[in-house]
Amino acid sequence: MNETNLAAPEGAIDHGVNFLTEGGVFMIPIVLCSLVAVTIIVQRLLFLRRPLLIPHRLEAVLRRLQAGPDPEGLATLAALAAVDPSPLGRILDAAFQRRDFGRDGLQIGVEAVAREEVGKMQSGLAILEVIITIAPLIGLLGTLSGLIAVFGGLGSSNGLQGPDPTVIAAGISEALFTTVGGLVVAVPVVIAHSWLNRHIERIASRLEVLASIVFAALQAERHPPGGAPFAAAASSSPRHP
Repeated sequence: MNETNLAAPEGAIDHGVNFLTEGGVFMIPIVLCSLVAVTIIVQRLLFLRRPLLIPHRLEAVLRRLQAGPDPEGLATLAALAAVDPSPLGRILDAAFQRRDFGRDGLQIGVEAVAREEVGKMQSGLAILEVIITIAPLIGLLGTLSGLIAVFGGLGSSNGLQGPDPTVIAAGISEALFTTVGGLVVAVPVVIAHSWLNRHIERIASRLEVLASIVFAALQAERHPPGGAPFAAAASSSPRHP
């Protein structure tokens, strides 16, 4: 029983090694593409975890602000955002840094920081797009190389001996292995790239909603409905218009 269990992974390893060696030299860039893709995907999965992008403590304070005017909650949020390294923290801190810039200045500043944060979240996805494109092309190049070897063997044969079946088999094998290798790399990367894009879109949408809450709260602080500032801000120095 143990020998059978040990033989299974050994057979899989041997099959994988044969797959790589039989594909010829074109398997080298395909393998490199797969290593780069796996590295980027794992790194993005670790970086794009929701608690790291949208901390619960910031989101909880924003919910308080959404319920109504809360000067104490706004002050707490400003203090938390100033030291929080998350994308949400940096967006909120940008909003508080521009709270005296007026509506347009505040909106432009927050949108600029939000675009920068989304760009950081998308880091590496362009490389995945390149891998999705070139991996099948490298496999196709290996296919053409194998077919050239096949036809070269056929053209060099003479007499009654006929073409060397070994050369033909090797050429067809290289062609098939590189084609499969390119697709084996490209297909999972397409799936991962699509999922990461959708995940980033969901996070970006949530960041937009949360940023709109603090934007509304800062506007209400500057222009309260009753014409008077929040009680907590009444004793502070007047803000510039």
